[in-house]
Amino acid sequence: MQTYKMTYTADKSCSSEVSSEAWRLELRVSVGITTKDRWGELAQTVSQLVELGLGDLRIIVVDDGSVQANAEQVCKPLRNCTVIREPVSLGLVEERNRIARLTETDYLVSLDDDSCFETPHNLEKAVQYMDANPDVAVLAFWITRTHAKPGRKMTEDGFQPSLPMRVPEYNGCGHMLRVATFRELSGYRGYFHQMCEERDYSLRVYGSGRRVILFPDVQVAHRLTPTARSSTRVSFYGARNTLLCWLLNLPLPACLWRCARSVSGQIFAVLRWRQRCWPTIRGLAASLPAFLQHRHDRRPLPSSVAREYFSL
Repeated sequence: MQTYKMTYTADKSCSSEVSSEAWRLELRVSVGITTKDRWGELAQTVSQLVELGLGDLRIIVVDDGSVQANAEQVCKPLRNCTVIREPVSLGLVEERNRIARLTETDYLVSLDDDSCFETPHNLEKAVQYMDANPDVAVLAFWITRTHAKPGRKMTEDGFQPSLPMRVPEYNGCGHMLRVATFRELSGYRGYFHQMCEERDYSLRVYGSGRRVILFPDVQVAHRLTPTARSSTRVSFYGARNTLLCWLLNLPLPACLWRCARSVSGQIFAVLRWRQRCWPTIRGLAASLPAFLQHRHDRRPLPSSVAREYFSL
């Protein structure tokens, strides 16, 4: 592993003046980004952060085993950026845990390399909300999506509420974590590898008496680039980790019911669409061995909390 600490006197041609708001924010918030062989997307996100006046925030970028080591050059416009290069890929989940361990601020914003804030970013409002609500472990930002293909327009994920509200889980491409709580709950479980780690963490958040809140004042645009997105891996880990999540976190009656629903739903989808059949079937089959291997991590929610969770 190679770590590069980069502190630059930013060139005026590639960055804007940092507002007084950003100077306050840099004491409270860090930004974490993981990337792998998507330098064009990362460069676009870096450019947007600078344009938003966030170039002075502590930003940690982890290169998870890219073929070419370009992260240092791409991140040069950021004034306070730490780049970590991992020669062998450890996976998104492990790298996000690493970023949380390195974070020195109260809050950590997690972005994908192909996502960034809309204007205005409103991060100061998010910090104020977290300060005023110490039982909130995660703020889920409002995500808008666009496929990185010509002619595809930005679409919103459903009806956007005007006020913060409780939600069962959050999206990995744009959210804010309370770092102390994340560490207390031991972060993400590395064996999820990909898919459902946010759901697993959200269940543990609610089990600890805390909340996940959708905060619509902060909006994140997710460009959904197809580069390095494997539909086979998504199908396998989506099926495996959904069941594993229920097995580890739900009381027995709810666990049996949710697992039965998940299995029947996945099989129905495979039979109907006849796409990615084997990855899905292998994922379902892999869930039980994974649970047996990690059964010592089973911490079922109280039944009342599980009912409340599924009512959200």
